[in-house]
Amino acid sequence: MMRAKKSLGQHFLIDRRAIERIVGAVPPGSTVLEIGPGRGALTLPLCARAAKVVAVEKDDALAAWWQAHAPKNLLLVHADALDLLPELLDAHAPDAIVGNLPYNISGPLTALLVEHARAPMVLMYQQEVAERICAKPGARAYGRLTALVAYRWRAELWFRLPPEAFRPRPKVRSAVVRFRPAD
Repeated sequence: MMRAKKSLGQHFLIDRRAIERIVGAVPPGSTVLEIGPGRGALTLPLCARAAKVVAVEKDDALAAWWQAHAPKNLLLVHADALDLLPELLDAHAPDAIVGNLPYNISGPLTALLVEHARAPMVLMYQQEVAERICAKPGARAYGRLTALVAYRWRAELWFRLPPEAFRPRPKVRSAVVRFRPAD
């Protein structure tokens, strides 16, 4: 399989329990938007659970692999999610959004998602960013991103993951955040 590209901030999830928890949060028979399918640790179980998975992959080599090996219910979009996210959300109206986000673009991606998405989301972040997203007013970690998220969403730091849950291992800890629309 392809090697992770540092320039794209790739760290592939390998922890089976985390994969099961994330996939289990998706309603069976739903339409799912996945940001960054990578090597498919989440994608393949999502395809087994969902009616349709729309996966956005920027990496040329991974996109080519997925084009050749995609399950029938997987639609691969070879693009940068930052460029197409609002259009993808409008076109596919997902019931859930999932992603092991590249940590180097998680801030801009989150800003786009909280503005345009309407479906519940389960997203993985660097732990420090996850704590900032879920911070309470008055907390030291509370900031612009926290306020932006809190305006339309209820964000919950669901669980944490050590570097050993990924290949290659990141130098930071990670956390999964569940988002539910505020209304």
